[in-house]
Amino acid sequence: SLSGILAQRLVRRICESCSEPTELTPQAKAILEGELGNEIENLQFHRGRGCSHCNGTGYLGRVGIFELLEMDGPLVEAMHANDPVGFANAARKQPGYQSLRRSGIEMAANGVTTMDQIMRATFGLEDH
Repeated sequence: SLSGILAQRLVRRICESCSEPTELTPQAKAILEGELGNEIENLQFHRGRGCSHCNGTGYLGRVGIFELLEMDGPLVEAMHANDPVGFANAARKQPGYQSLRRSGIEMAANGVTTMDQIMRATFGLEDH
């Protein structure tokens, strides 16, 4: 019996020693507007400029982004019917559901990682 599904990706963590605010690329802005709408106006994103702690990369270590689905009636029905579209729609309707990309965007907005890392880790995984 399946009780849940967990998706995870590792993204690089911004070096805290050289983290600085940055402007987003037009592609990153478009993704954010699709996910968050006008909420992006109040968000501040960061990048690492590179220093001796991170060997000039701007990153130091990795952190996970996650998507958790707890199996409920509609998800089980869609899975048994072999209906991927129905499964995805039922997942989005779950209370508290947060997509892998949305989880990553929160981490980027909190200065933990960059939008480039989130786009790299989630590109093509979701239909948004």
